[in-house]
Amino acid sequence: MIIFRNKVLLTCLLFGFFTNVHAIEEKYEFSNWSGPNLLVFVASPKKINKSTRLVIVMHGRQRNAEEYRDQWQVAAKDLNL
Repeated sequence: MIIFRNKVLLTCLLFGFFTNVHAIEEKYEFSNWSGPNLLVFVASPKKINKSTRLVIVMHGRQRNAEEYRDQWQVAAKDLNL
């Protein structure tokens, strides 16, 4: 069940990323599914194009996703992630 939930979440995140590529916020609440609401943190480069790579980082046991996002912001901008 957890694997299925994670696959659904990943699919929805990818769909949301590619359909709203110009409206990415620093964080948003993912709530359009049957599970509990999930707070999602996003870091994106200034320019998104064909060479932009998508990196998904999952938080650890401390559930400090915002801190992880902050650590990836420089790489996202510098490496077009």
